[in-house]
Amino acid sequence: QEEIGHDEILADSHDIGRTADWDPVVEAGAAWFVDQFRVLPGLHRVVLAHLVREAGSLTFSNAGSPAFPGNVYFALHDEEDEEHIEMGYRLLAERQEWRLGDVTELLDRAWQIITMVSDRIAELARRDTSAPA
Repeated sequence: QEEIGHDEILADSHDIGRTADWDPVVEAGAAWFVDQFRVLPGLHRVVLAHLVREAGSLTFSNAGSPAFPGNVYFALHDEEDEEHIEMGYRLLAERQEWRLGDVTELLDRAWQIITMVSDRIAELARRDTSAPA
């Protein structure tokens, strides 16, 4: 429930007058996560949500905060993402029905996907900022 509306907060935090273009790499990466949330067992979804998406979001906001001081979106994530990551660690500690090899394989794959998408977003942002106005 806490995550609802974050896209609107991000859109409201800057005035560029346009929406992001569709990109096949970003779309494929996002689709991979959606598919994994659909097919994986509950504890593995926790790993994806808390130890990959939230950790990736924290990394993104840590980079964005200095670049955009006072930005509401980044300030919000700086505060919330660390707690959300800790929630994932607590759940793994409380429940024992997971195998280390399965979780590390999932983490490796998920971080490859999120890194691919993040690299693509950075590439698109650099392209947008270097284009003539």
